[in-house]
Amino acid sequence: MKASTISQKMKPILLLLALYFCCQYGANAQFTGGSGRGDALAGTDTVTQDGRPLTFWTGSTSSNWTTATNWSNSRIARTGDMVILQANASNNPVLDSNRRLLSIDFNGSGKKIELLNYNLTLTGGILQANTSNYVKTAGTGVLKMAGIGTNQSFTFPVGNTAYNPVTITNKTGTTDSFSVRILDEVYYQGTTGLAASEPRVKRTWLIDKTSPTANAGDGVDFVFGWNAGEATTGLNTPKLYHYNGTTWDKQTIGTTTSTATSLTYTGYKGSFSPFAIGDDVVLLPITWLSFRCEALQNQTTLLQWKTASETNTRAFFVERSNNGSDYTGIGEVPAAGYSQSPRSYSFSDPEPNAGKTLYRVRMEDMDGHIAYSEVCSSNANQAATAAPLKVYPNPTRGGLYMVALEPERNFVWEVYTPAGKQVASGLSKDGLAEANMHHLSEGVYIMRVTGSGLAENHRIIINR
Repeated sequence: MKASTISQKMKPILLLLALYFCCQYGANAQFTGGSGRGDALAGTDTVTQDGRPLTFWTGSTSSNWTTATNWSNSRIARTGDMVILQANASNNPVLDSNRRLLSIDFNGSGKKIELLNYNLTLTGGILQANTSNYVKTAGTGVLKMAGIGTNQSFTFPVGNTAYNPVTITNKTGTTDSFSVRILDEVYYQGTTGLAASEPRVKRTWLIDKTSPTANAGDGVDFVFGWNAGEATTGLNTPKLYHYNGTTWDKQTIGTTTSTATSLTYTGYKGSFSPFAIGDDVVLLPITWLSFRCEALQNQTTLLQWKTASETNTRAFFVERSNNGSDYTGIGEVPAAGYSQSPRSYSFSDPEPNAGKTLYRVRMEDMDGHIAYSEVCSSNANQAATAAPLKVYPNPTRGGLYMVALEPERNFVWEVYTPAGKQVASGLSKDGLAEANMHHLSEGVYIMRVTGSGLAENHRIIINR
């Protein structure tokens, strides 16, 4: 914005802003930490009444960043600008692409800068951030602070549905850039999968740095913040957890202190992203990988689930519902107990509810802790005409199946591995066959039944 384009009405405002920033931060508008407002680290651009750094968001038309009428004097913020949200701004500014700014002043506007799936990089700092004024990370976009020097701190005023800031102090001995975004839950697979059921703060901080392996010196200090009501029952002694790509690891090398709504961890020297807050005495007993339901030809519903790891697990209890609120137990499957490699489980429901049926699996460990799978559904219709061929029980615990064809007709049964190798076969008598597969190992097989105009494939499971 050139001086010649500034209206007579705007000149006094700009002069006052220039005087304010010069008096508050010095001639070079350098930001320093310690104010508690997230205004850490330095930006060196000179604040002038007609200089590039000053741009004013009004949001008078919409939330669109590139709509000129959303900016005072139609000057859209550019790379390296200082963006000031007017106190009476009408709409939240929403990013439409990756942006790089000097700094942001929320100015008591009560607004949030929404990133969506775009990144916002700052080289200076943020002023006047709080529970009503923060950077909203509801998508994949991150807030990045470029160049946090040794022993410098920066408070990332971020949140999704609420304000959940994290202060990072870089003590690695090397200037580095950090980025943060927030998820409103803790997931067994880090950022995906099922939500954890253990005592926790229902937030995940995804923190990354430009040189993630260069975490030398005294490492990095964190201060995580949350709000009352975001911690679940049982979170008595909060501890920092880090997802290592497979499981959540409790951090014990550094020093931990906590309050009812914050946790400080000093001297973190591990890898980065994601981080969560869980209870000290709780080790996540299970990491779920998948859970699926499949309606088979004989109206049986096959349930299959897989775990990535298990600690002290005792059993899985299969539950069924027709309304999503009231669940009834229909079976039990023993758990592995301890496993650091993927484990597969299955269970067949021979009598699903008429119409849509909902299923979930409840895991119980040796200490009584409980973890639920996600919910899956099947549309097997019990009211449909019963299939003439029945294979039961499925799964079997020993390898003995009964195969019945109604009305009574003779048939041939053959069992194949998923790779297509035949491993068992036999003939029926009076429409009934006893399929003995005790010699087969635990796993999933395909049973093919042919004869009397019939040709059907059934998936069968042998458990040991």
